[in-house]
Amino acid sequence: MNQFKLPLTRDEILKLEDNYKKSNEIQQEERVMAIAVQAKERGFLTKEEFLEIGKWKTPRQNKNYANNDEEFIKEVTSVSFSGKASDELRIHVLTLLGGVNLRVASAILHLAFLPEKQTYPIMDVRALQTLGYKAKSEKEFNEIWEEYTKFCREKCIEMDIGMRTLDRAIWQFDKNQSGKKRKPA
Repeated sequence: MNQFKLPLTRDEILKLEDNYKKSNEIQQEERVMAIAVQAKERGFLTKEEFLEIGKWKTPRQNKNYANNDEEFIKEVTSVSFSGKASDELRIHVLTLLGGVNLRVASAILHLAFLPEKQTYPIMDVRALQTLGYKAKSEKEFNEIWEEYTKFCREKCIEMDIGMRTLDRAIWQFDKNQSGKKRKPA
């Protein structure tokens, strides 16, 4: 059962991505993208890299991120970045790290796997709301992860856009809507 609906055309997505690039800290984003891609090529994240990516996604968890041991970060991310890992293992092993819930784990995967064909969406409340879904608990995020990933991958193929383009656009759409009165989904 597909519970997601994309209310945007390809042209609207491209315009929203441009708007996102103009209104957000794009330099910091580009920095964490480069960090994650280099880490993926190396096979793991260092503690410093992990802290920077975590801060970009959810800075309120910085203390929890910092409590992770450097070696444990390396071990966990090496399993997640392994060529042999399934999508389910990749995402869930990252949640062993302090401060990392499924949404933060999805951001790590999204950034690390961007250059590859089989990319991952960022599980974000704004993105989900754009697609007509309101998760109420961490359990719900876990339950819909696989379907959400499949949906986003299919839309990227169907619209001939990259995952980063889709992610930026659906996030920006909800941000734009937050100032307007929404109709109940």
